[in-house]
Amino acid sequence: MTQTTPPASPTVLGVMGLKGSRKEQYNSRADKLFEVLFGKDYKLKEATPNLTLLKNIIDSIELQYLKDFSRFKAVFKNESILSISFSPQLGYVLGFSNPNNVYNNEIAKYGCDLRGGFSSFAIYAKGLTENMIVGNSLSSLLRVVSISGAVPGEYNEKIYDSPIYARVLPREINEIEVELRTMDNGRLVPFAFGTVHIVLIFKKVINF
Repeated sequence: MTQTTPPASPTVLGVMGLKGSRKEQYNSRADKLFEVLFGKDYKLKEATPNLTLLKNIIDSIELQYLKDFSRFKAVFKNESILSISFSPQLGYVLGFSNPNNVYNNEIAKYGCDLRGGFSSFAIYAKGLTENMIVGNSLSSLLRVVSISGAVPGEYNEKIYDSPIYARVLPREINEIEVELRTMDNGRLVPFAFGTVHIVLIFKKVINF
């Protein structure tokens, strides 16, 4: 029987993505945050940033859900906080029209979308088939897959009775590179876990 050492509990900065481990130095994201909170010369003070103050600032930010309006509301209990910013994806999920500047007591303009607008994704295979017209550009698109009705943590299987055939470009194929990207801005689909199975059908074409 082998006894393993339990992993160390994450630090406050580690959870925030500001520091990978206890021995690791602060990253650039942490430096920018500390400059705002403690001044640009905080490194010259040879003092560790006050984590208690940092935690109090984080705890003073609340996102309240208003059931009557089906909207989120940002509430700051610390008067020194003028505004906060979210990533574009998180801002879309929460429904804020301007995620870069969300002010105190601001109510989201739109209802929340916990799926983040992710209802389908596209399958690409670079250099495998002829490009087809997608919007206003040419792309190596194989198919668009809908994930409507999918349950997180469960397999979502799609079987197409009418496959889409595209002309294969190379005469010999050593490897196939497939990319699964979102339909909004072409981001790679961030699968958290699980295995993706894709079946490609190759059909010989007889030219008369």
